[in-house]
Amino acid sequence: MDESIRSILCRHSWNEASGWECWIIFSEDGGGRLMYRNQITLFIVAQIQWRVLSDASLLDKPITGDQAEDIGTPLEIEITLTRDSPHWIGDRSKNNEHQLNDEAFLPKTYTVRLETGEFSPCGLRGVLVPESAPKHKFRLVFDKSPLPSREEWKRPTRAAAKFKPWEWTEFIGATRS
Repeated sequence: MDESIRSILCRHSWNEASGWECWIIFSEDGGGRLMYRNQITLFIVAQIQWRVLSDASLLDKPITGDQAEDIGTPLEIEITLTRDSPHWIGDRSKNNEHQLNDEAFLPKTYTVRLETGEFSPCGLRGVLVPESAPKHKFRLVFDKSPLPSREEWKRPTRAAAKFKPWEWTEFIGATRS
């Protein structure tokens, strides 16, 4: 069965390539979620809005199993981090506003490339992952990080300053259940 860029984009949870510290979920209705954490500390947990600015018909273009490593042409998309937290976050609903400046909640434009291959998480920064770690078939590569830039943080915590999430541009796809 052929897939489309939309079905791949919306069926996966996109994890920052170092592991489970950050993920993005795109929903078919133009919504989604973004989370950045370090161990048990949540830095950003927000609803997002997204839309394609380039030719939206590219999202529904069929992709065959023997497609080259780069699937389709790069997409230009707009992502807006909202002030809203997912319902399951509970009393931390204002966490995003405590961490981020108002500029972080403005729409941002990205060029995104969807790639196919064998991708594995590289482990937390500087920690090697065993070769037996599961491989993922898809990777999203952004021209700049979809996380707020350094200037959009009110005061980055030590963990954020150490891991520099504003530099993360590669996300591997894990199928959601």
